[in-house]
Amino acid sequence: MKKMIEVIVAVTEVLVNGKQIAMELNK
Repeated sequence: MKKMIEVIVAVTEVLVNGKQIAMELNK
């Protein structure tokens, strides 16, 4: 169960970082 939460957190971080990079590129 703990492993699942860690995976979800990691995926969320990747999505957030990708969003920030996309916003920077769109400037």
